[in-house]
Amino acid sequence: MPSNSAAWITEAKKVPFEVKEAPLWTPKENEVLVKNHAVAINPVDGSVQQFAYLPLEYPSILGTDVAGEVVAVGPNVTRWKEGDRIIGHGLVLWNLKPEGAAFQNYTIVTTNMASEIPANVAFEDAVVLPLCLSTASTGLFHEDYL
Repeated sequence: MPSNSAAWITEAKKVPFEVKEAPLWTPKENEVLVKNHAVAINPVDGSVQQFAYLPLEYPSILGTDVAGEVVAVGPNVTRWKEGDRIIGHGLVLWNLKPEGAAFQNYTIVTTNMASEIPANVAFEDAVVLPLCLSTASTGLFHEDYL
């Protein structure tokens, strides 16, 4: 059975992260467990760590963008199967749950926040897309962000 480790932020405004063991999450309905091959570090990650403006429960894990391989699927998941290569946008900044954070070996991703990575695209190249896509879609489809 694989084990999980994560870069934990142990208290508000704490640097550096502490790498230590984390739970191996179990996907629920409409979720997949991704073995991360690449993660992206975004400006928001540093801001959350430096300014502590989210009501996180500490210790917690940050990061939102992952690229990797599906290793488990939750109930009612039909779009993805074990072995699929996907990018995912973790929801830790929205739901504040560490299982959806990127800075760990295994991340829970909801199926509607994932997309297939073509075989000819490296994980390291694909992982930058979730933030780019969410930023563009926010500008296009959310009235307050135009």
